[in-house]
Amino acid sequence: IHCKIFARVKDISSLREKILRKKRENNNIDYYTTDGRHIQDIIGIRLVTYFYEDVDLLWNICKKKFVVVNESVLKMDTKNFEPLRKNMVCQMLASDSSILDEIKHATTCPEYQLSDNTFEIQFRTTLSEGWHEVDHVLRYKSKEDWEDFLEEERMFNGIYAALETSDRTMKALFDDIAFKHYKNRNWSALLRTKFRLHFFDKSLSDQVITYLNEDKNLSKKIYKCDRNDIMAQLASVPIKFKLTTDNFLFYLVYTLDRTNKILGLAPENIMLDFKNYIQ
Repeated sequence: IHCKIFARVKDISSLREKILRKKRENNNIDYYTTDGRHIQDIIGIRLVTYFYEDVDLLWNICKKKFVVVNESVLKMDTKNFEPLRKNMVCQMLASDSSILDEIKHATTCPEYQLSDNTFEIQFRTTLSEGWHEVDHVLRYKSKEDWEDFLEEERMFNGIYAALETSDRTMKALFDDIAFKHYKNRNWSALLRTKFRLHFFDKSLSDQVITYLNEDKNLSKKIYKCDRNDIMAQLASVPIKFKLTTDNFLFYLVYTLDRTNKILGLAPENIMLDFKNYIQ
């Protein structure tokens, strides 16, 4: 999946700033305590996807992969526009938890005792990432600066609204291009623009292209299939194969029409994995 992965660990100054800011917002009462609410983003990971539909895909993958402690999803409201945020807090693996426990035991900084053995994942698109960075530094951390500027705050949110619209427009644009590649029988380009994956090569093999040119029903099934269903299944099966355009096409055909003769071109080891793991 086309995305960028960023990560950071809060240093002591960032921890102190967050603790003091939350205390101010909580009427000068401690927001974090050792026996109460803990800091859950001492480790933060951000998944930034190229296309907005992949946000939900990666969200569901992470929910299956990790033990989720908390989810924070801002639901859409037709009357009031607010930027969409999707964050989840997950439990660390046992080995990572033990390392953090050792650090907390060895440090003399009391701030680290206010964190627990969790990490946060944020999900965003490439277009919205820049806006969120500005928002976090210049609005979220300084809310008092915006108290008397409702019109400006509305305009600032409007910038995000334009980016969200652009996200959806870009996806629609690629769907339109995929249709034109289908009509022009440009099968390699169809796979790239419809499924938008990070392939290791650029083109299907000549044998596969020749077969697709002759089998109109198969190419029609490929164009009309639901991209999100295909991606969700691919993420759920324990198959590891090099993501070449040929290999992905064989996976796609096995999912859509496993009696198709084009699968005779697929490597034996890949076909064996398909038979063992794909229902």
